[in-house]
Amino acid sequence: MPLSRQQKEQIIKELINQFNRMKTAIFVDYRRIPAIELQKLRRNLEKEEVNFKVTKKTLLKIALQKSGLKNVNIDNINTPIATIFGFGDEIKPAKIIFQFAKEHENLKIVGGIFENKFIDEHMIKTLAALPTKEQLLANLVNSLSSPLYGLVNVLQGNIRRLVYVLSKINR
Repeated sequence: MPLSRQQKEQIIKELINQFNRMKTAIFVDYRRIPAIELQKLRRNLEKEEVNFKVTKKTLLKIALQKSGLKNVNIDNINTPIATIFGFGDEIKPAKIIFQFAKEHENLKIVGGIFENKFIDEHMIKTLAALPTKEQLLANLVNSLSSPLYGLVNVLQGNIRRLVYVLSKINR
């Protein structure tokens, strides 16, 4: 059953809202993926503040133009697409989709939006290979704390040697 004009306008409003809030969007060709697997993907995405939305490309084009993303052109994408909107971490949606695409070879990443610019599949794979924000912060803390641990060990070494010498003198 075709959508009414009001339903289409409501979908466009929702898409504009999501494009305005998103930090990253990824377009995927979801054909030939079983519905059960898509439900699992949706659940995994929802846990990470990521939304999976299937819409018609014409409505998607209108929403892109109205949201100010006129430089994002999806005309060269010839397949039905689903849009994955990332609202929290910029890299997390790419990681989840890339991992899912590894497990399900029928899922094709066809492009995306990062920093309000269209990016291709290769760039999304590059984003997926980057460490997460938590990993980067952990590496930073480790790098900052390493010299301090070394200094503590050096200072404790002198005290240990003094205690060792004193224990030999008392015997």
